[in-house]
Amino acid sequence: MEIWFCSVGKRLASFRRCCLAGQKKPVNALLIPKSCIFCFILAIMQVESQTRLPQGWCLPIAEVSKKWSKIRAIVSDWDGVFNNGAKNPEMPSPFYEADSMGTNLLRFMLWQRTGQLPPFAIITGALNPTAQYLAEREHFSDYYGRVLNKAEALVHFCTQNTLSPEEVAVFFDDANDLGMAQQAGLRFLITRPGINAFARFVYQKGWADYLTGQTGGQFAVREICEQLMELQGQTEAVLMHRADFSEAYRQYFAARQALNPRLWQWDGQQWH
Repeated sequence: MEIWFCSVGKRLASFRRCCLAGQKKPVNALLIPKSCIFCFILAIMQVESQTRLPQGWCLPIAEVSKKWSKIRAIVSDWDGVFNNGAKNPEMPSPFYEADSMGTNLLRFMLWQRTGQLPPFAIITGALNPTAQYLAEREHFSDYYGRVLNKAEALVHFCTQNTLSPEEVAVFFDDANDLGMAQQAGLRFLITRPGINAFARFVYQKGWADYLTGQTGGQFAVREICEQLMELQGQTEAVLMHRADFSEAYRQYFAARQALNPRLWQWDGQQWH
């Protein structure tokens, strides 16, 4: 039940409900006498607290852990995820070594859990030479360039790696990634200023399980990888294996280095 201290408070309650419903606000909602400033502050605080999207996990940790227990592979968009999405004809979109190391630590943790090298793919709507370079340098399993329909690319990736979509975690940032996000088992939305309506839409649809605090180009990928290590309580163990270059890490690294990524493009009829 909503309790307000005056009639202005009731109008502000109506304003708050309209905000939450995404409706047009009543014109008279903010005609506030000075004597009712307390109600104004209280109402605005409620609007802010209830319309602001959460950062971090969107589900109870027990449910997240259940989803994560099924994950065997990772798929990531490129622009806006590994970088801020800036483009010009003479500047390829970059990546950051901290994010690259994050993917390596995450793959090692998955390798320890499953006993197999986890498939990892970049699926991008553009032809990104730097993305392909990273896939080759880090020995990802697959790289998809110039993808118009990422949902189809995810299906193809699953077929090539004998996976179901619920066994794939997806890192994404924008509308052309939603086909992947709807299908995947665990979804990570990279947030940034200016996409509040989009992020709210994704959140309300239940197509994101985690909203990053960092943006693309500000180590959002590393944030996700570390959150997953923390979820499993494996941060210290994974970092110690890497620090010591342990026998387990050596075995993982040898398997990783033996893998050469498959480079895929869609010609309008098939992947090749």
